[in-house]
Amino acid sequence: MRPHLFTWPTQKKIIIIIVFFAILGIVLKVLSKKDKKGLYNKIYKQLSSLFITNGIFLFFLLLFNYEFAYFLAARFWYLLVGVEMAVWLFFIYKNFSIIPKRREELEKEREYKKYIP
Repeated sequence: MRPHLFTWPTQKKIIIIIVFFAILGIVLKVLSKKDKKGLYNKIYKQLSSLFITNGIFLFFLLLFNYEFAYFLAARFWYLLVGVEMAVWLFFIYKNFSIIPKRREELEKEREYKKYIP
């Protein structure tokens, strides 16, 4: 159970993924603040949390690997992060599938309010 240190090309790829997650999380956070009452606001917030949190997880996993902390640098942590991301994306997809119903409700409400003074 003594993991070997990642090679530099592998570390570089993980750093690129971390930076991508951070940028994507920040962009989605800005979109969620900009569009307060939109249909996709909740999805933006959830995706933002997903990417920022997993970017932080990957940063710490890379740090533990660099510092050669045996248990914390084990490869199964990456598998657990992947499973956690998949579960999180499943719940985001469930919220995303509700959007067409919400859109129909908003259309009906607009149609109803059109005739009320």
